[in-house]
Amino acid sequence: MVTGQKRIYFLNRYINGGYFTPSGGMLSVFAPNLLFHRNSAVICKLYSGHNHVSSSNPETISIPEYSGANQHVKQLIKELGPLKASLKAAIVHGSIATGEEIEYSDFDGMIILSKEAVNNKKELAEVAVRLHQLRKIMHQIDPFQHHGWFVISEYDLANYPEWFLPTAVLYHSKSLTGPVNLEITTQVTPDVDFKKSFLRLCDSLKRKLSSSKSDWNLYQLKSIFSEFMMLPSAYVQARDEKGVFKKYSFAEMRKDFNDEEFAVMDEVSNIRLNWIYDLTEKQSKYFERIDFLSWKGRQTIELNKPVFIEMSMNNGLFSRMNNFTALVKHAILNRKGNV
Repeated sequence: MVTGQKRIYFLNRYINGGYFTPSGGMLSVFAPNLLFHRNSAVICKLYSGHNHVSSSNPETISIPEYSGANQHVKQLIKELGPLKASLKAAIVHGSIATGEEIEYSDFDGMIILSKEAVNNKKELAEVAVRLHQLRKIMHQIDPFQHHGWFVISEYDLANYPEWFLPTAVLYHSKSLTGPVNLEITTQVTPDVDFKKSFLRLCDSLKRKLSSSKSDWNLYQLKSIFSEFMMLPSAYVQARDEKGVFKKYSFAEMRKDFNDEEFAVMDEVSNIRLNWIYDLTEKQSKYFERIDFLSWKGRQTIELNKPVFIEMSMNNGLFSRMNNFTALVKHAILNRKGNV
């Protein structure tokens, strides 16, 4: 039996590249659209066997249109226009949606494919090719963007994957395809295991923070800083067993730790606020590329690190990040009621 989590995993891999394996990624370099057309059948088959029985407690969320000034987002809205028939919705969330973007901000976009799109191989392939190409605009917003679209289907709204993107986030999002007030009705899957997602994040951070980082470039550093700053929302969700908007999770998490323990989270947040990079025109063009080999190559490009980041790294920043990750993991594992 195919689980909802597995369906969404494959759907996201498909929309953000068309391939499911590294060998498929290599093939996509030479025939970029081939796998989108070949693998659309896989996605359609996954959703043709989808259990469409809704969960309980429907929740209607009203999402206003994006009205910000970001020119790249406006271009994205224009490019999404011809795809509207295949989309239930296209949404921006995070700092761009709330009008709080800074130099560090990347583009957080969610696509909800229509039922018709995931049941029509040709239509799905065509919309997937275009959505993948639009990721270039994401990289114009943030050259170090390390993720693509968040993707679900209209079917998934009936058993909304709260583990994937909490509905608390949608309340602070903006619509990219109209109408003026987009209404989405979700029915959240009961018994979401936020603890499992939290522990998976902790284990990922431990692996990365325990490895050698002396040769990490700025792209890799931003990736680990961003992952570390997911700890507050993951922690609060595991603690409270419900979704939370990331912005508010820092203050909630701080309640459970003293100033000395929480200091490293403030330190990384400060890096985010003072983020700076300097790319040559050639490097900027390279980071706009979205093919498989370029994606892998991002980790090997030599990029100058700002002095304040170098100083933090040399002062044991990653060791402190690792220790804090272990501390918050211990706090969740030893909460009253845990076995």
